[in-house]
Amino acid sequence: MLNYFTGKKQNENIALAWATKFATRDSIFDKNFSLLGTGDGKDTPLLLKEGQDVFKFYASGRRFCQGMLATMEMRARHDLLSKFVELVFPRKDTITFEVVMNEDAMDHVVLAVARKKAAKTMQKEEMDLQKFANVLTSAPAGRKWVSDELAVVAESKEVAGDMITEAVLDQVRPYLSSEFWFCRFMQVKLDTYSMLLTSIFNELASVTVESL
Repeated sequence: MLNYFTGKKQNENIALAWATKFATRDSIFDKNFSLLGTGDGKDTPLLLKEGQDVFKFYASGRRFCQGMLATMEMRARHDLLSKFVELVFPRKDTITFEVVMNEDAMDHVVLAVARKKAAKTMQKEEMDLQKFANVLTSAPAGRKWVSDELAVVAESKEVAGDMITEAVLDQVRPYLSSEFWFCRFMQVKLDTYSMLLTSIFNELASVTVESL
């Protein structure tokens, strides 16, 4: 019983810390979406709790974009049996971002950025990455690129170069170098049916980014 309540509280604290850092006033999501959370009332919670280890955050109100859904899937810290299983099969907390674009906003794109080991695993296991994309072995010529510990999985080097501009890198680099957040969420996966990555992050060039 004690493990249930302490584990439940730990997961809640991690989710709330993420929301406080990225989804409050003047945060990156506040600067890019007009509505944060599931409603427009003052008392509307930012996070939707779907279980003791699953939390969701929704944002909407952006040109060309239907909305963004972030799903945090935590370790089952409240479940004592799961803790024993994790001794043999370790598990990490993960966060998945789904950005759904208006159909006519842009072409469909397949792109993922992850730590090198995770990127290779994703390319083999994720159907869209397996079918349409490959792990890029080098950066586009004459361009800044992601840090050495990260890898890009994309349809082509040209597509990746168009999506991951120098403005994007300058803005998201503080996020990717954040030890706390990268350890908490080892795999940040972008599931995009039609994704506004270029528009969203190019606009970040005019925003002072404090975290991701």
